[in-house]
Amino acid sequence: MEKKTITISVVACGILVSLIIMMQFRSEENIAVEVPTMEPTSPLIPRQAFVPAQRERLAPVSESMPLIPSISSRVGDDDTFNDVNPLLETFGNIVASRPSLSVISPLPLPEVKDDELRIVSYGVRTAQEYLEHFSVHSKDIVFDARRLANARARHDGIIMTPLELAEEAVKSGVLQGMTSSAGIWKDFVNAKISFLEKIAVTEDAIGVNKKMIGFEKLTIELLDKLQGVENGSIEKKELSDFVMRMNVTADIERGKFQKTVTQKSSNNIFSRAIEWVVQRAYAAGTSFGGPINWIDEYCTCSEPGYIAVIDSKFSPPPLGSIYVSEAFLSSPLFFKFTEFHIAALWLGNYSEVNECFAYHGSDCDFVGSGNRVVMTGTSF
Repeated sequence: MEKKTITISVVACGILVSLIIMMQFRSEENIAVEVPTMEPTSPLIPRQAFVPAQRERLAPVSESMPLIPSISSRVGDDDTFNDVNPLLETFGNIVASRPSLSVISPLPLPEVKDDELRIVSYGVRTAQEYLEHFSVHSKDIVFDARRLANARARHDGIIMTPLELAEEAVKSGVLQGMTSSAGIWKDFVNAKISFLEKIAVTEDAIGVNKKMIGFEKLTIELLDKLQGVENGSIEKKELSDFVMRMNVTADIERGKFQKTVTQKSSNNIFSRAIEWVVQRAYAAGTSFGGPINWIDEYCTCSEPGYIAVIDSKFSPPPLGSIYVSEAFLSSPLFFKFTEFHIAALWLGNYSEVNECFAYHGSDCDFVGSGNRVVMTGTSF
């Protein structure tokens, strides 16, 4: 009788384990389904400023799929900034738990040798110091912002980065006019490389600067391929594969870089970035956080970039405006380019105030001012 009872118990446990495995597998299948993100649409107003627009909401793919908490839906609530952190952490955990739909090998970064850098004992030492230096001195990149303003823009008026240009070409198949935009960006990226090579670095900052320059060289390769597709020298599939691999490379290297900055052991890249920008920024007293309510016109008579207005109800302490340089937006190591739009939630820290000027005819007019962004963690 005792043996029979033991046998039944073992069989029951086996059935239970099988059910749990089947449920887990089914759950992972559902989680792996990607929900397309919706690009915000923002009508233009006088002087090309952008205003918020309603964004469509997508129904969940499956009832068993964990829902990502809505960040933008909290805009206008009386909740404090601290209430946002649990949402961000939950969001990060959900994204991190999703299995990869396919295995894409990253691209190797082009080699950057020591003699390409300015290595001196008094240079910036840490990743944090490097970030602050880049934030303050990117205005020293020698380039006419009016040229970037003529590059192809998204439907909401934001200038497309090189990766966005290539993705648009692959997605739409429309290549006409891409060469001119790619040419503008190549000149800007080369000017950016010249700027990076002049940064005085030592110790840990040497590796950071090499990685930055490596990414810029990789961007030149991307732009060459984009032009090659338009002139017929390479196949579109070659560009498509390169774009996918470059995105994977950017995600991996961005995670490594954030780990270098934070010195945390967490495996959640999104949570790690948020933890760093919140804790370090609070300690320095230079933090900001909140949804983007407004993006002003492009700065064409000063360093290329944007003044963005942050909802002051969320910012601790209140910070009205930030300045986001094109050099920052186009750096995959710092920033994921798809996250700069109306209603995106930004958490980060900032440095000195920067003024934005724009040409209106022959006049160079003041547009606004905002604190330069040093580092951010953002929502989609």
